Amino acid sequence: MSMAEEACTFVYEPPNGTAKSLLEAAGITENDVWHCPHHTKKGDDLCCFHKPVDQKDDAEVTEEIANRIQAVSVGDDEVLADNTLLFVGAKLGSLALSDYLDEIDIADRRLTFFGSTIGRTNWTDLSITAEKLDFQNTTIDRGARFCNTTFDCEAAFRGTEFNGPTNFQSATFNETVEFIGVRIAGYANFSNVEFSGTRSDFHKAVFEQKANFSKMEGSPNFSEVEFGAGANFSKATLTGIFDSAVFNGKAYFKTATIPHASFEYVSFT
Repeated sequence: MSMAEEACTFVYEPPNGTAKSLLEAAGITENDVWHCPHHTKKGDDLCCFHKPVDQKDDAEVTEEIANRIQAVSVGDDEVLADNTLLFVGAKLGSLALSDYLDEIDIADRRLTFFGSTIGRTNWTDLSITAEKLDFQNTTIDRGARFCNTTFDCEAAFRGTEFNGPTNFQSATFNETVEFIGVRIAGYANFSNVEFSGTRSDFHKAVFEQKANFSKMEGSPNFSEVEFGAGANFSKATLTGIFDSAVFNGKAYFKTATIPHASFEYVSFT
């Protein structure tokens, strides 16, 4: 640490037992909490990732994250520490990595935004190769865009709150993806999505507005999901589990190809 840098004082305490167990499983907590490992500017208590959004240039922060990803991808010795790409509890106005990167290739490393609060994301047209991309327990307030994004990694969105429109149109998930317990308050677009990994799980997800899964392919688990304002699965090719799901609006399966699916205890209101 140079004389111009200080240690960030941010500490993330898991808000519930589930968050605690997830962080323990990731092996990044100590005594049930996470201490930020990043440095601050001289005189600051918090690093650029944890300072309030109105006290920093958010584009500069996103560029810093992009620079770290690029440095890790080329094996820069100065940034190869395990905590380089840990941004637990970050406070970001936006996370528009598509403005800086065409691909994320960090091999067997993890990219973690667990518990963060983000205004909006734009990861359109990105190709992601990693061990894991972690957005668990995050809150994304004003819109999330992952259109045409290829996930060659485990993708974890368990417990994420999407408070705006959410767009994964034409995304490809080649590994396990978890949307367990997510809440999407705005329009949810998963049209043309390909779930080709071993597991794609939306168990107990809540879609408050319309959800579009038209032309999707895969074997997702929609058990106990609540579709609040209609769900469109037209032209989809799927073998899925919808057990105990609730459709509060119209459910469209027109011209869908469904070799096998389970609809036990489904409620069509």
